[in-house]
Amino acid sequence: MSQHILQGRSESEVLWFQRRSFLRGAAAWTALGGWSGAQAQRRGNVVDLVGDALRNGERITPDSQIQTGDRIETGPGSSLIFVVGNSSLHLRQNSRMQIERGERLNLVSVLRLLTGGVASVWGAGSRRQIVAPTLTAGIRGTGVYTEVMADQRSYFCNCYGVVDLVAGADRTVSTSE
Repeated sequence: MSQHILQGRSESEVLWFQRRSFLRGAAAWTALGGWSGAQAQRRGNVVDLVGDALRNGERITPDSQIQTGDRIETGPGSSLIFVVGNSSLHLRQNSRMQIERGERLNLVSVLRLLTGGVASVWGAGSRRQIVAPTLTAGIRGTGVYTEVMADQRSYFCNCYGVVDLVAGADRTVSTSE
């Protein structure tokens, strides 16, 4: 594994710090009313878009409005950061996910990750889940990273908060600060 030139860290360590930085920024965005601020400016809820991304098969632009019920896909070398209600999401390249509606239009109830990876920050609220092929995570107001590998195995990291994890017959509660 190669070493990062400036910090003497491996690529996986640098990626970890990048994810953590995103989660902190997304948490701040959510806590400071990012969604309300974007609505007040009458712009979409896309915070950052690199490369190609699709919403329900149509190209996403920086002014796009992503909401529950949408299917989101990113292409090679692409990434997408957006906010839905009190949830901030950073979708990595070659990812596909479905955002299912909660009690209100802008409340995510289930984030169904089919391929790729997503870092997400969730404000406190009603019952929400991240569903991947091999696990289900019950979100309680948390920052997490979830990835579905090419062989359909799932990787899950609880960066902070409390998460109820279910994988087959196994159940556990993960707490991280």
